[in-house]
Order: sequence, then structure tokens, then C-alpha cells
Amino acid sequence: MMSFLAGEVKADDQLPVNQVKAGHLVLFVRYVEWPKEKEGALDDRPFVVAVLGHDPFGDVLERAFAGVLPNGRPVKVRRIASSAEAKNCDMVFISREEERRQAGWLAELAGSAVLTVSDADTALKEGAMIMLVSEQTPKGEKLCFDVNLKVLKRAGLRVNSTMLVSARNVIRRSKN
Repeated sequence: MMSFLAGEVKADDQLPVNQVKAGHLVLFVRYVEWPKEKEGALDDRPFVVAVLGHDPFGDVLERAFAGVLPNGRPVKVRRIASSAEAKNCDMVFISREEERRQAGWLAELAGSAVLTVSDADTALKEGAMIMLVSEQTPKGEKLCFDVNLKVLKRAGLRVNSTMLVSARNVIRRSKN
């Protein structure tokens, strides 16, 4: 069972880390609001969740999103290779294995109403909206997340305060 609790998704010891990451992605969809024109409120377009580049999930994402209906829309999970394809998605995950190409992809997606999530250490600095972070605790490893609220707002996305309270760190404005 997973839920937002003090900035982490807690999972049973037997759950693989990618299953916990997929659970986070499902929760993000539930706590983020897309602009009305992106939501597709007047059509039956699927809600598209994509992995850009290297896919660490296998079929875990399909299983995690089974039965999830954001605003009544079915979820379609895709694997894509370019930021041009990503602009047609609602949420895009970029894995740490793509850290070399991540900055360019995020720059091309800047301002788009596409929720960008990554587990690369440089994700927020390079313009991702949410960064998944593994932390060691006395009880073992836990998965947390940081949020770049400034980038989310620039893209027209809104985040429920419950999610923000659960985040490890929230960047609210630039440091300039």
C-alpha cells in the first residue's frame, strides 16, 4: 500500500524500487491539475504518460496505471525518443540514464503543459518539475521527491497542497 506520508511513498520491503517510482507517478497524476485546454475535457483523448529515452520500468507502468482515470480519461503509456514526441504527452519520465541528454530535452519542453519527472540528480537544476530522490534512513532506503513549483507554474500546471506538504523540498522561486 502506498500513500503520501511525510514526503515519501512507503512501500513494503519486497517492492522493487521501480514499482515504488511508478506508484509516485500515479500519485503525481492525482495531485497535479493540467490547464483545461491540455486536459482534453471536451474529447476522449487518452491521458498519455511517457518514458523519454531509456525505460527502467518494463511493464511496471502499465500495471501501476491500470484502472487510473485522470478526469475520466484512460491512461496510455508510451515509450518515446524525442522531446517533439513528448510535447504530445501529459507526463514524461526521464531516467537518470539519460542525464546526458536531459538538459536539452527539458529546455525544449520548457513552458509546455507536460509534467516532467526525473530521478537524475541534476533534474531540478535543468528544468524538471519533479525529481525523485532516494534517501538512506536508519530504517533503510526511502523514495522522496522534490518539486520545482516555479517551473510547474510557468507551464500552467497546479499542484494540490497535500502533495507540496509531502515533498522533501519545494523550490518556489529562482535564486537570481
